[in-house]
Amino acid sequence: DPVVKLPLKLGVYVLTDKTGHIDLDLPVKGRIDDPEFSYRKIIFKALGNVLLKVATAPFSFLKGDKEGFSAIAINEPHKATFNAEQYASFDEIAATLKEKPEMKVTLAQHLDRTAAERDMALYSLKAAYYKQDLGDSTMRLEMIDYDHINSIKNGSSELTEFANSQLTTRGLSSKGMSIEEKATTLYGEQAKVLVERMARTRDRILGEYMHTKQQVSPEQFRITPYAPDSLTATKGRHRYAISMEMDGEQIALEEPTEEPTNDAPIGEEGSTPVTNEPAQES
Repeated sequence: DPVVKLPLKLGVYVLTDKTGHIDLDLPVKGRIDDPEFSYRKIIFKALGNVLLKVATAPFSFLKGDKEGFSAIAINEPHKATFNAEQYASFDEIAATLKEKPEMKVTLAQHLDRTAAERDMALYSLKAAYYKQDLGDSTMRLEMIDYDHINSIKNGSSELTEFANSQLTTRGLSSKGMSIEEKATTLYGEQAKVLVERMARTRDRILGEYMHTKQQVSPEQFRITPYAPDSLTATKGRHRYAISMEMDGEQIALEEPTEEPTNDAPIGEEGSTPVTNEPAQES
């Protein structure tokens, strides 16, 4: 059998209740008349399975159901704000850390940078079209405006015509280009900067929420700083990956399956966080 390194300290700590006891029901199967039957072997195997499940899905175990999570999705990388579902996950992490004060949790953003920059460029195109349609290209967007912008269909003829006119103004041809390609051509460079700014702002908002509102210490809850020169560019869904630590033993709840890319860093160090509003086209 393959040797599996169990996160013993972390698993036992999660299993231990407030009185210092562990109460488990271990399902054991086997024929006691079998010469190979061994209570010790079966129990240790069952215990090992429990420890592995607990350490890799602690939030599910502590809730007593299957609705736990191993990562927190970032569904809209062009936004710096969080939704109710994300805040519910942060609250659950905070509650766990308060219940288990010796445990430490670290979150780190994993972004599919190519997809994030494409979506940001498309959002910037829609925002520019929206402002022109209202007759005010310099207007500051409010929350209701973001909802209107998000409702603009990628395939709408009005958005396509606007993109074509912007390309023509720059002396570029729109022939054979998809709306995503048009948006990237027009807003790709600023999208790179905005993706970084949104990521930095998300980290700041999350840190303030956990440390100030939830009163979790910075030593117990940490965020790996978003650094463009060491960005883990991934393929797949945008997310906050979660790792947990107990007495020097660390485990990632979601092992990365993507290979790092060799993309150049985006933006510059020290960019000022901004709101969700895309930068104005120069």
